[in-house]
Parts: sequence; C-alpha cells; structure tokens
Amino acid sequence: MCPRWGGSKLPPKKPIFIGTEDIAPGGSRQPGLGNSVTVVAGGGRRGAAGVRHTATIGLGANLPSPAGAPEDTVRAAMDGLAAAGRVTARSSLYRTQPVDYAAQPAFVNAAVQMETELEPEALLDFLLAVERRYGRDRRHDVPKGPRTLDLDLLLMDDLVLESPRLVLPHPGLAQRRFVLAPLSEIAPGLRHPVLDATMAELLAALPDEGANRRDAVRKLRQGEP
Repeated sequence: MCPRWGGSKLPPKKPIFIGTEDIAPGGSRQPGLGNSVTVVAGGGRRGAAGVRHTATIGLGANLPSPAGAPEDTVRAAMDGLAAAGRVTARSSLYRTQPVDYAAQPAFVNAAVQMETELEPEALLDFLLAVERRYGRDRRHDVPKGPRTLDLDLLLMDDLVLESPRLVLPHPGLAQRRFVLAPLSEIAPGLRHPVLDATMAELLAALPDEGANRRDAVRKLRQGEP
C-alpha cells in the first residue's frame, strides 16, 4: 500500500491470491465505486452472506483536506469507516515525526479496529475511495511524502495474504512506532500472525532511536492543534 507504511515484505505463510469485481449493491456491475465482492481462487465469491471479519486500519494525515486540519481529517475518516461495518475501537490521535522523507510537516496518526463483511481487497477499495474523498490521489503522490489522508489495512483476522494489490499483514507494521503506538493502545494483545508477537511486544522491542524515538510519537492532548 502507501509508502509511508511500507517496508520489505514479510514472508507469508501460504499466500492467498484474490481478485475483485466491482458490483453495485443490487448486483449490477458498477466500476470504480468500491462496492465489491471478492473472487477467491478456487472458492467462489464471498462478502455477501454475513461473514464478519475484524480489520485493523492505520490512519495518517499531514496536509489540510476538505475536512479541515489533519486532526480533523483523521477524526472524520474514523467516523466514515462506519460505512463499511462497525467500528469497535478507536485510538487517540498521535503527533508523529515524518519517516524517511523529513522535509514535510509532522503527521497525525491513529488506529481503528472494526468488524466488516467486506473481504480484504473490497475493503481496500473502500479505503482508497475514502482517501479520494479527502483529496488524496495516490497516482500523484510524492513517495513517502505529504498527504491529506492515508488509510492502510494493517491486519485482517489472522490472514496472511499476498496479491498484486495487497499484502497482509502490512509489511511495515512491525517496524514503525507511529503504527504500533496507537495499535497498542486499542489492541495490545493482538497477535501478529507471522511474527507470533503481540502489538505491545512489538512496540516494546523497537529501538529508542531515529524515527522510532519515543519522543517522535506523542499522544495529542484534548483540544491540542
């Protein structure tokens, strides 16, 4: 997904390759709207029969959007995720220093857990549509540079998946304090399905140096701009 959350790929256990077809709610084809069911290799379609998944999503922003300042955008996007399911946990907002591309404003980051009936790539399509709503067009991004909104699918159940569009767990998850700090707030016991470590354990294992310095990621106080 987005370079801000990027890194080398973790070796997946038994990758699952999937593709999507864009389907309108009534069943007719309607490309580009993110209303998708998933076609699983050898297994038919899923996503319509009430199977609920637990998805973990990282949010970030460091440019103004139609919703306002970055913190307003992140809050609005958290609310908007309810259109794809039920949000069960929301982290605090965190002010974080840029990683790799230093010549840009500080970010506001957060994490959300939600229940959804969407399959992984259908949820990815939904997240990309939300980004576009807030002015983000990934085709014109500066690699690892500023953006109005970043929505990354980090984990989905205990799925280990690699497809041309999506890798789960997210490859950068275990290396980034700005990801693990909000995640550990809402789901400290959530276990990484490849590394077999909890989010709290992964956070504790990060070195206190460089982009992963403890003081590079701090929780925003109520009302703080």
